Amino acid sequence: MTLLIRISCGHTNLAIVELKAYFRDKLTSLASNIFQVDANKELEEKYLDTSAGCKIGGDLIFLEEPPITEEKLLIRCDEFIKSNQLFLGSTFRVRVYKNGNLGFSINRNRIERKIGSIVLNRNSNVSVNLSNPESEVGVIIWETGFGLIYTRNCLSAGDFSARSPKVFPYFRGGAIKPRIARFLVNLLSPENDQLIIDPFAGHGGLLIELASLGISSLGIELDRKIVREAQVNLLQVRGSELTMIIMGDSLHMPLRKLGDQKFVTDPPYAIQTTTSGREPAVLFMKWLLSLSQTCQISFSLPNNVLEQLPTPWKVVLEAEDFVHKNLTRRLRVITNG
Repeated sequence: MTLLIRISCGHTNLAIVELKAYFRDKLTSLASNIFQVDANKELEEKYLDTSAGCKIGGDLIFLEEPPITEEKLLIRCDEFIKSNQLFLGSTFRVRVYKNGNLGFSINRNRIERKIGSIVLNRNSNVSVNLSNPESEVGVIIWETGFGLIYTRNCLSAGDFSARSPKVFPYFRGGAIKPRIARFLVNLLSPENDQLIIDPFAGHGGLLIELASLGISSLGIELDRKIVREAQVNLLQVRGSELTMIIMGDSLHMPLRKLGDQKFVTDPPYAIQTTTSGREPAVLFMKWLLSLSQTCQISFSLPNNVLEQLPTPWKVVLEAEDFVHKNLTRRLRVITNG
């Protein structure tokens, strides 16, 4: 199966690294934020259901890559649809998705109407439903090509805003946003039967995201009051029975007894965080050096913090994300194996 994906322009670097985490060498770049993926159906469905960076995606019907115009697009769609059966269910709609500056003008409504008419002429047993169709034919257009897809649902901004820190009883300024939390989790490629640990859990932003994915997790937090507040937050989310937060100092927890382990964390680095007076960068470095078992860690820090990793840690994946003029965030997956 082949997917055509348009990733978000809001966090492009993170979305590209997320794609690499899912698909590795099965990825072909067609434009700066348009990708073709050839992978098994199960992996493709998992990506579309869980991705933080996918804007539009769907099963590829056909692809046209040379420079195009609106007239050529309509001619090629007419030729293809007249000679190939589309699988649409009883109702459908057509949606055009323009990607960036094309270098030529298009009329979305005209393209949607004309392709809709072509489909209706070829398929007598279907009808148009613009509000709630069984299927959607998507037309993704970029400067050097276009693709026709059976559009599949991706997570929307609303899906993430439903888990915004402000909707929970307790949060602090600088709390991790759910889309960034999802990127961190997805870069780690966790399996549903794994226990994922957040050693600097705070009010539970990453634990909430893990719970929403149906992944078991354990959070460790130094401050007793924050532990209690995080426990209240976790009760508000679906999947809360899969997660637990305990009070403790990650520097002194016997985590090596768990064997090989995956961690995901947003380590303390701001004034609002609790470190018992310890320098945040030094604290995180000490924690890395305390881990003797084989580990994989997905984490986020400002790009001027921990620029060099201690031996034997090495980078598996990384990307930078501009936040504001005083902060560029770096997301990394590292391993000591």
